Amino acid sequence: MNTIKYILIVTLFSIFYSGGANAQKKCKVLDPNLQGTYEGKCKNGFAHGKGKAVGIDTYEGLFNKGMKDKKGIYMFADGGVYNGEFFNDQMHGKGSMQSGEGILKGYWKNGKYLGEDKSLFDGYKIIQATNFQNKPVFRKMGEGQNITINIKDIKRSVTGFRINRFTSGTIGDIVYPNGGVNAEIMNVNFPFEATISYKVPNKSGNFDVNITLQFEIFEDGNWRISADHN
Repeated sequence: MNTIKYILIVTLFSIFYSGGANAQKKCKVLDPNLQGTYEGKCKNGFAHGKGKAVGIDTYEGLFNKGMKDKKGIYMFADGGVYNGEFFNDQMHGKGSMQSGEGILKGYWKNGKYLGEDKSLFDGYKIIQATNFQNKPVFRKMGEGQNITINIKDIKRSVTGFRINRFTSGTIGDIVYPNGGVNAEIMNVNFPFEATISYKVPNKSGNFDVNITLQFEIFEDGNWRISADHN
């Protein structure tokens, strides 16, 4: 009986180990420089979650559908080490790169180093924002050369809207839906800089507050700027 139990235990262990090894082999890492061995979490046949992949290079951190994602450490075959953020399998976000030339800190976008100025990563920079309770929101909506400005006020009484200065493009229709403002600047060239101004009532409604927004957009695209006063 002891011999039979031993053989059964060994057999079950072999099946379990073999299944684990096969599962790891089926856990795909998309970066060709990391295709070799993988240890970590999987989902639907791809590295997903925390894991470590070793190929020509080595990566330890988070994966998303087989791609490097969020936070991780990437060790290049030449000895360089990147410690920081990833997106869509590329260095993307804040991080540091250590190599034989020293340490490089700052922001990367789509694998390219931009520098230490976060505005270059965001694609825009607010130069001046006067009397805003809520920070204006800048969002790239896709490819193009247009900028849309949306302003809302809970009192529905935005007045005196003006685009005082802009470096390129053509001002389209300016409309006042529900007392707010929708404006568009079309066919702009980037980098683009502009200054807008308008008025909104103070909380008690007994006088108007002057609002000024000066900004610069570095990255090509269709952009939407939203300001919500309440």
